Amino acid sequence: MVVKLELADRVVEVEATPLQASITELFEDQETWDVQAMSNRLGVGLFQVRNGLAFWANEGVVKEEKGVWRLLENAEEGNDAPGKQLVPMNHES
Repeated sequence: MVVKLELADRVVEVEATPLQASITELFEDQETWDVQAMSNRLGVGLFQVRNGLAFWANEGVVKEEKGVWRLLENAEEGNDAPGKQLVPMNHES
């Protein structure tokens, strides 16, 4: 399935599994998550959650800091994963 994430400074459009898509939806409820809380909420194992988070980290969408994961609304410099399709946001009205 194609997942299109509209973040503060870009749009990320990638082919993702339903679990990977569900992981990003969790960030609509709260800003940060730990793996155990995500596992509990999604009803899947820690391994699957870690794999999903690794996928999004590779895409520059999430980042782990001290065991807590957060959504990167703004792209971090130097985080251009190969194959990532970024569409800059047009801020003109």
